[in-house]
Amino acid sequence: MKLIVKRIVAAITFLCILLTLITKAGFLVRPLEVDADNMSYLYKEDKNSMNVVCVGSSAMYRFWIPQQAYMEQQFTSSLISTASQNIDTVPYLMEEVEKTQDVDLFVVEIRSIISEEVRINKGTEKTEVLLSRLGYTAMGMKQSLNRIQLIDHLLKEDEENTKLEWMIPILKYHDNIHKMSADQLTDRLNGIGKDEIYTKLTYMVTPQKKHAFKSNTDVMLSDEAKDSIDNVIEKANELGAHVLLIATPYIPTKTRGALQLQMNDYIRQQGYDYLDMTDKYDEIGLNLKTDFYDKNHMNISGAKKVTRYMAAYISDNYKLSHLLNTEQEQRWMKICDAWQKEEKELSDLWQQEIDQGVDHEKK
Repeated sequence: MKLIVKRIVAAITFLCILLTLITKAGFLVRPLEVDADNMSYLYKEDKNSMNVVCVGSSAMYRFWIPQQAYMEQQFTSSLISTASQNIDTVPYLMEEVEKTQDVDLFVVEIRSIISEEVRINKGTEKTEVLLSRLGYTAMGMKQSLNRIQLIDHLLKEDEENTKLEWMIPILKYHDNIHKMSADQLTDRLNGIGKDEIYTKLTYMVTPQKKHAFKSNTDVMLSDEAKDSIDNVIEKANELGAHVLLIATPYIPTKTRGALQLQMNDYIRQQGYDYLDMTDKYDEIGLNLKTDFYDKNHMNISGAKKVTRYMAAYISDNYKLSHLLNTEQEQRWMKICDAWQKEEKELSDLWQQEIDQGVDHEKK
C-alpha cells in the first residue's frame, strides 16, 4: 500500500513539475512585441504599491504617462493596455491585478467598444474580432484559472483545438524560440527590470480637423456592448474596487460619433463614474495641428496634456492612499529621472516634426 501511495505521489509531483515547465516555457516564447509584456511590468511591482491601474486599448497607452502622474500628483499607476484590447477582457484583467495590488482605482478606457461595434456593423464575424484581439492580452498573463476562464469566455464559439492552443501557450508560440536572438532570449530570461515602467509613446505628428459628434439613428449601440460595460462595473463591485470609465479624445467618423453619443447616454443613465474627454479640447489644452499621432491617438505632446488633465481629475475626485515606503519612493524618483531624459528626446523629435511640417497621414 505504501509503495502505491509513493508512486501516486511521485506521478502527481512529476505532472506538477511538467505543467510548471510547460507554463514557463510558454510565457518565455510569447510574442516579442512590447504589448505582450504589459502584464510583466505589473507582476514585478511590490505588493500593494499601485494606487491606480489603467486598463484599455491603445486609446489608453497612447494617452497616459505614469511617471508624469507621479511627479505632478504623487500617486503611482500602471498600464495594462494592448492594441485593440477587447472590453470583455477587462473584468479578468482586474481580477488578475487584485491578486497583488489592492488598488484605489481602476481607470478603464472604453473607446474600444466603439471600434468593436463598427467592425461588427461592417460584417466582421465576432469570433474573428475576438481572435485578433486575444493574443497580447492572454500572452501577457501568467497561467492561472483566471487566464483560462478569459480564453474560454472569449473563444467560446471557436473550435476546441484552437482554444487549447491559446490555453497552453507553448503549443501556439513554440516556433518563436527559433526566431529569438540570443540577446532577446537572455532578456526574456532576465525579465522586466525593476526600474522599468510600461509606456508606449510616439513623437510623430499628423494635423487633424475637428469633427462634431452627431446623432444618427441608423446605427445603434448593441445590448452586448452595454452588457460589457455593466460587467466591468459588476466585477469592480465584486472586488470592492472603484472604477472610472473614460473616453479619450479622438476624431470620429459619422458612425463612431453616433455610437459614442449613445454610449455616453447609457453610462450616464446608469450613474457610473465617467470622464468623457472627447469634447474637452479647450479644457485639456489640445492643439489639433500638433498633438495628434493619428485620428485616434495622441503623440508625446498630446499625451502630456491628457495625463496632466486626468491626473488632476483623479486626485481631485478620489481618495488615494499613501502606499510607498522611503525605498520605494526613491525608486519612483529614479524612474522619473530616467523618464525626463526620454521625454526630452521624444519632445525634441516632436519639435523637429513641427518645424519640418511633417504630416504622416500624407506619407
